[in-house]
Order: sequence, then C-alpha cells, then structure tokens
Amino acid sequence: MGVFRVLKALNKNFSNEDKSVVLNLNSRLGSINRQCVGIYNNLEVSYSYRIAKASQNMLTNCLRQEFKNHIFVSLMPGKLKTQIAQTDADALPSESAKKIIELWEQDKFKNENGIKELSGNLIEW
Repeated sequence: MGVFRVLKALNKNFSNEDKSVVLNLNSRLGSINRQCVGIYNNLEVSYSYRIAKASQNMLTNCLRQEFKNHIFVSLMPGKLKTQIAQTDADALPSESAKKIIELWEQDKFKNENGIKELSGNLIEW
C-alpha cells in the first residue's frame, strides 16, 4: 500500500501534458510466471512479500493505463546486499542507485509489460 499512498499523494502533480517517469522498485519475486515454474523454490521468501510485489506490478499497469502520457516502470534494482538479503545477493545498493540514475539520464525507461532489470532484461509478470 505504500507505493499507492505515495502516488496518491503526488496525484495532483501529474498532468497529461507533462511526461513523468515513475519507477516502482520491485523484485524478481513479484513475477507470477517465475513463481509458477518454481524458479525461486530455493529461496526462503514469505507469501506476503511475493504477493505485495505482484500487486505492485498490477498497480504499475493500472496507473500506466490511467496516465497514458507517463512512463510507469516496475524496476528490479538488483539482488541487493542488505541486512535482509537473499543468499544470492550480489549488488551493493549504492551501485544500483548509480545505475538507475544513469539509465534515467539516458532516457532508457519505457512502458513495458514486466519487471525491468538494470541489465536491460525483462522478467515476465
């Protein structure tokens, strides 16, 4: 609900004349397709986390439909090395943030149906 509340608070800042980019930081674990085929069976992740990330993908898509002039991206910042990281985490948050800024400055974000990885790959929802 946090993403929804922030966007709702910013709603009056959106106009269909300005082109905004909204990056919803997401997770590979929000992919229903990958969950169905068992790609993440080796990771210990709660149902609530996976459900929240899948819901965030739906919110991203719904907002994209409502605000057609804007770009809404579900973005996976990487497998970040944090205190709650998965065992396969391999990226520092600072490195990820730098890459996100570079991609934004290069105008690399566009509306796509999936979770965008910083590498450019797209994970199916």
